Formats: sequence, C-alpha cells, structure tokens
Amino acid sequence: MSTPLTRQYDALKQQVPDALLFFRLGDFYTLFFEDATLARRELAITLNKEHGRAGIPMLSIPYKSADAAIARLLQKGHRVAVCDQAKDHAPEAMRERPRSVQKLHLLTKGEG
Repeated sequence: MSTPLTRQYDALKQQVPDALLFFRLGDFYTLFFEDATLARRELAITLNKEHGRAGIPMLSIPYKSADAAIARLLQKGHRVAVCDQAKDHAPEAMRERPRSVQKLHLLTKGEG
C-alpha cells in the first residue's frame, strides 16, 4: 500500500539507497521499511508503529534525541541521510500549491 508520505520517502530513499534515511516529520525523525527495522536493531529500541493498513515498519525518534542516535549509527559504520522539511517561502502567486522544500544531507563516519 502506497501513501503520499511513503511515496515521498521512497523518492528520497532512491537518492541515498545505501544510507539510513531520517525523514523529519514535525518533532520527530522517522524511518520506514528496512531502515526502521535496521535502526531499531542497531539502537536497541522498540519499533513503535506501523504506518497505515499495510503494516509498514516505522520508527520515530524525537528531534532532540536524533543527534545521539545518528552518532551511534555512524559509529557502527552506517551511512545516514537526514531530510529536513522547510516551508517554501515563495510568494503565494508563484506557487501552484503549498509545498515543503526538502534538504537532504548525507553523513558518514567522521562527519557526524
């Protein structure tokens, strides 16, 4: 089952297929699918939710705890991509519809 959120995540994940993708949703960074399962195992935390009816694995990490979680994953040799959302501040007349701008940063050991 595909949702607008998982399609957006999938599109970003294609840009960084070999990294764990931390996707900013409000006050949390969320990982989906295999990234959620792997991060749960590496961080020894509980997989907290499943997204939608399809039961997609989902792991949410509070924004304030993300740096520590990312540092642990980097220390274990994983690559981490962080996607932050920012509002599009273009004048309303120049936009077709409200949207967010995505900033994607790739981190590897030594850069965390």
